[in-house]
This record gives sequence, structure tokens and C-alpha cells, in this order.
Amino acid sequence: MAKRSYFEEIQELESTWNDIQSHEIIINPPVNAELFSGCAYCIGSGGSIAIAKLWQLIFEDNHLGMAKTMTPYEFNQFDRVPDIVFLFSASGKNHDILQVFKSAALKGCKIVVFTVTANSALIRLAKSKPDQSVVIYPKVTTPKDGFLAVNSIVAMASVVGQVERSLFGQRKVEDSPVATAFKDHQDNIAFIKELNHGQAIQIISSEWGIPAGHDLETRLAESGVSPCFLTDPRNFAHGRFIWLETYRDCFVVLFGTPQSKPFLKRFIKALPEFITPYYICAPYEGLYGAVYCLTHSILIFSELAKVKALDPGRPVVPEWGRKLHSLRLSPKDTAGGDLSKTARDKRTQYPAFEMTFGGIVSDIDGTLLETENRFSGIGRDIGIEMNRLLHEGLLLAFATGRGKSALELLRNSISREFWPQIIVGLYNGTQIIRLDENLDEKLEPEWSSLQSIAFKVKEICSGIPRAELTIRQTQITVEGINKNQSAFIEQELSRAFGQGTKFMKLGQSGHSLDILPYWANKLNVLEKMNIFPKQNILGIGDQGQLGGNDEDLLGWKPSVSVGKSRPVSNACFWLGKDERLRGEQGMLRLLKAIEQVDGGFKLGIKIFDY
Repeated sequence: MAKRSYFEEIQELESTWNDIQSHEIIINPPVNAELFSGCAYCIGSGGSIAIAKLWQLIFEDNHLGMAKTMTPYEFNQFDRVPDIVFLFSASGKNHDILQVFKSAALKGCKIVVFTVTANSALIRLAKSKPDQSVVIYPKVTTPKDGFLAVNSIVAMASVVGQVERSLFGQRKVEDSPVATAFKDHQDNIAFIKELNHGQAIQIISSEWGIPAGHDLETRLAESGVSPCFLTDPRNFAHGRFIWLETYRDCFVVLFGTPQSKPFLKRFIKALPEFITPYYICAPYEGLYGAVYCLTHSILIFSELAKVKALDPGRPVVPEWGRKLHSLRLSPKDTAGGDLSKTARDKRTQYPAFEMTFGGIVSDIDGTLLETENRFSGIGRDIGIEMNRLLHEGLLLAFATGRGKSALELLRNSISREFWPQIIVGLYNGTQIIRLDENLDEKLEPEWSSLQSIAFKVKEICSGIPRAELTIRQTQITVEGINKNQSAFIEQELSRAFGQGTKFMKLGQSGHSLDILPYWANKLNVLEKMNIFPKQNILGIGDQGQLGGNDEDLLGWKPSVSVGKSRPVSNACFWLGKDERLRGEQGMLRLLKAIEQVDGGFKLGIKIFDY
């Protein structure tokens, strides 16, 4: 382990901040803010806990959803599946974080990695799951830490700041919060030294000062410099003042920003005369306020260490401590256990296994057949299973982004006798037709905004090589684009139409971007099925992720996903979590597992027999 002097490391803080702020960061693949939304876990270990907390504040401040900061051990004790997991590791080699990545990947979570080390084990893991993970790191190299996280804290905070500006367009403050904190620290150093004599430290943090509270608590605990207590101003008032009354020589540190200043001033005024707290109030709100307070935490700690004549960057680590650090959690130590072995035991939590149904609504491309084979026809085995179920009385319906080609595809696989009872929702449910009907004779629905939207999409796509545009009465389809180009089109449409985007709907399929009227929905097919709502209907698709064109269908209860991306709905049974059971293979397994029972059909447990 590298052992650098803590007091040398802190001299590099300002240059570390400036280097990252003046260079671009890598976000691979590029993302927009919408893809970061949902229920989130922010996971860090040691010093990275403060950065995880900082990201939680940014995440919630930008209304992306609810977030919770936790350690890797806490994550392993939760048998819940968030929409997205944010991992924070400066070195990218923390074995606890690596294990969390593997566990989150198995659970099907979207994973975002923040690090400052480009060539690390964590980055390599993320690259092995390109459809599930995003990696974020700076282009420039940063100074190595000693025993404690020093420059990496400022570096990670700087990266987080770059991401916030990239996603949300937050204003950049010209003053360096690190330089400002250094100056203010020097102005108050005599006061700090006068107070710095206590036997324990009471840390009280508020708003954007909360990450600094976690940071100082971590430094004190990991160095042995002093015992400490961390809380917020109101929780402190619930009896925690007894410690200060009993041990009056404690050093009290408060972190806050302008928002909490009026209350903290009243808080300080209410303290007895024998308590003279050191109050750090950042001159900024938001990320810059947090970085200002974090820098103060690093500098205050250096003064505390000097009093004890310790260099925290060069501790004497006991052998038993090394043994503790090297311990690994096994699958049986976690709440979920071995996920591959517990899938069978967890099947009853999904409506797809609990509910009896009388019909199915299925997507086509990526579900009935592989996307790359969408012009080759439905597989013979799947055709056999569909006809078997139709003979047994199960009602089949289909919802697809396709038009006439979907009808031809289905007619080639399904016996003619069943065509009159099969409903097909073309163009993502905007045009409903029976399989025995002639599409050319059907009256097309109108989309009043089509022309203006199509004009703008043409303009955007003119600058995208290989983009192929198809305009239909109720659907604009862009093919030949990748995910980044698709996200770019979405952003440009949002800029062009503003609130008018509420009158359009965008859906990702395995091979295209569909722009649709706001009333487009694959669930429109259900209303036309003659058994609805008397009997349940099972939804099946592959694009149930946020923005996927099966998101609504797989949000239905009951539903099953055969896709490689985790569906948004936790109630949807994700069969495609196992790569062997995705797409056509997953659909075949599912159809074979449907059994006739009293009152309809059920999904049998033999779906797990593989």
C-alpha cells in the first residue's frame, strides 16, 4: 500500500480540482438524465461514502427519484432490487464494491460506476456488461492517496460536478471552492488551534454540508485521531447534548450552507457558554457548497492530527486489521443468497405465477423471434406451441411496432381457423385489426401533429449517417441508429417542442426508435379482446426498460420479460435475466410452460427446468 504523508497530499487538492474541471470526463455510453431516474442506491465504502452521499443529494435535488446511500454490506443485506445502482470507488479495486457490481448485475439493475481510475477491475467488469452499465471517470490522472482518501475525494467530487453540469446544465462557479476553503481555513487557523484540545469531536452537519460530516467522521475513525459523533442539528437536540454536558472539553464542528444559516445561528446561540463551536458555512449552495465543506473537513482533520503528532497517511496497520479487510462475503452471507439457486423459490412473488389467465398479448420482434431474424419468419417450434395453446382455448393477441409485415408473419405460423379470433395491434397499438382482416380496407386513425413532428425528425436525422426514416399515419420510425444517436434525437425533439413533447411518445425497440402519438399503447389491444376484463391477460415482451416500447405492456400484471434489460416494473417476471432464456428461446420455454387448469391457464414451474 502506498504511504504518502497526509500533509503533502493536501497541498495537491486545488490542482486536482482544477485539472478535472478543465478537462472533459468520460461517460460511456453517453446518457441523458431520464436514464438515471427511478429508485436508486448510492454505494460507497470508506471515504467514498461521502461522495455517495453527495450524489444522493444531487440525485434528489434534480427530482430524479428517491435515493439511499449505503455501504456494500448494507446492499448485500437488502433483498430488494432498485432501478439503478451507483457505485463509487476511486481506485476501482475495492473488493466489496466489485462484489456489489456482480450482485447488482445478477439482479438486473442498471449500474453506474464513478471512479478516477480508467484502467481498473471495476471498469473491466462494467465493460463486460455494456447493456447494463455506464462508466464515468476523468480523462486526466489524479494523485495517488496515502492511507486515507484525500485527493481522490476532491477528484471524485469534481467528476460528480462535471456530470451534474452535463446532465442538468448546472451553472459553473468561477471561484474554486477548494481554493476558497483553503483561504478561509488559513484565516481561522488560530481559532481552530485554540479549540482543538478536546477528547472527542462532535460533528453536526446540515444540507450540503452533510457529505463533509460523513467525511470527517470517516477520517477520525480510520485514523484513531479522536473518537467522534455525527448527527444533524435536530437529532442532536434529542438528548445527544448530554454528552457535551458531561464532557465539556469536546470540540464541536458544524457544517452548513446558506440555506441552513438562519437556523444554525439560532442553534449556536442556544448553546451554553462553555461550548464554542467551529462553524463552517459555505458561501455556495449545491455541489460547490459541498466541496467547500469537504475541503474544510480535510484541512480541519490535518490540524487535529498535528496535535496528536500523527501522520494519518502513514499509519501502523495491525495484522489483524489486514485480515479483517481481506475477508470476503460468500453468496450465503447475503440476503438474496445465490441468485441462480433461489429463482425457483422466489417465483411466487410474481403475478405471472400466481394469476390464472385466459389470454396472452405478446410483442413480436425480440420476443417471438430474434430482432436480427425479423424478416426470416417465426420459428417452427414456437408456431407449434402457439397452435397447441389455441386448440386448448387460450386466446392470443399481438402488439408490435410493425405494420402489414406483422400480419403476413403471423399468418404463416398460425392455423387459418384461428385468424378471426386473433387481435393484432399494429404501429405500437395505434391501429387494431383482426388477423383475418385486410389492412388496406381499414380506416387509418389520424395524428394531427404528424406533419410538424415528421418535419423536425427529418431535419435532425439529416445529420446522422445511415439513419433511415419511415413515416406512417401514426408512427415515425428511425432505423440504422445506435443508442447514443437515439438519445440525441430525443434531446433535440425536447428542445424543439418543449412541453409539446407531452403529445408524442418515444419508444425504443431492439432495432429502432419509434415516435408515436401520446395515445399509442400496446395495451390498447387488451380492450379489443373479448375475454377482457372478465379474465386476466398475460403480457409478454422484451423492451420493458425505461423508454422501451414494451414498458407499458410489461408494467401490466401479470407479465413476463424475455429481454436482456431489466423491466421497470418489479412485478414483471424477468425470464431474460438468464441469457439462455432471452428472446425466441425464452418465449419457447414460456409457451411450453403454460398449462391448462380449472378456470383458464397458468404458468407452470417447469419453466425453471433447464
